[in-house]
Amino acid sequence: PTPRLMTLAAMVKGVQVRPSGVGAGVAKFAVTFFASDGSRIGSSKTLATWSGTFDWKPWASVIRPPANAATLEVALLLDGALGQALFDGAELLWNLPDDYERENLLVDGGFDYVNPLGEWTTQLNPAVSAPGFKSRAALTVSREQPGWSGASQRVLLGEAASAGTLALSFR
Repeated sequence: PTPRLMTLAAMVKGVQVRPSGVGAGVAKFAVTFFASDGSRIGSSKTLATWSGTFDWKPWASVIRPPANAATLEVALLLDGALGQALFDGAELLWNLPDDYERENLLVDGGFDYVNPLGEWTTQLNPAVSAPGFKSRAALTVSREQPGWSGASQRVLLGEAASAGTLALSFR
């Protein structure tokens, strides 16, 4: 069975994130759920938004996948905003009792791989810059013109649960 609760967390930094006049005008984390046939379940959910200039700060949100969700897509974006947003240490974890080891379901959430964005789908050229907060690098999403830019990654919820990373049944 798909676990009922998950935590999405990261470190976030903003540099002059401001509206461009098109779209939401913020840096954001969003999630979208998909059924096993690939169809979207509802609309994308914005979990957090940021604007302005701020130093690295932690962020986390608990999410509940719909019962029929087979895939979850995590997106780190500038949505209709100018400026720069930096993301590091992105983690998607099952909410398990403290005595269970938790595996990050996002591949390279620290953006440290040789090909740092190889596991992420990118839109409009986000980059990896050094240093990050938790790691050697961070995802940097910048816009100087109206529009949006970011990176996303899909996680197969059912596959992870059946691969033995979870040894619990939730009721």
